[in-house]
Amino acid sequence: MKLIINGCEVEWASERVFAELQDHPSYGYLFEISADRKRIVKCIHISPTDEETDNTDEEARYFERDARQAVEEFLRQERDGKYCESVRATSHRPREDHARGRAAQAEVD
Repeated sequence: MKLIINGCEVEWASERVFAELQDHPSYGYLFEISADRKRIVKCIHISPTDEETDNTDEEARYFERDARQAVEEFLRQERDGKYCESVRATSHRPREDHARGRAAQAEVD
């Protein structure tokens, strides 16, 4: 299952959850999850997901809060069974659209 929650694309990565910020700057966050899949244990990896990011550790840690909140909501929805097929089908934004969106945003900035 892959969902877009609060501007983050969130999905399972084996027994962990990966959250990627969709807007620039784009970072990916990998979270270790408890065995019962109810809570985040810790963020175990942060990395830029685009080559244009002039990232700093401080900036990446700042956006970790947003990714963490999206993962917490993802786990809650999965646990409560509140997602549905239509949400899953429309929540995934293809990578090409994501890249075009970032390019368009860069032109505006």
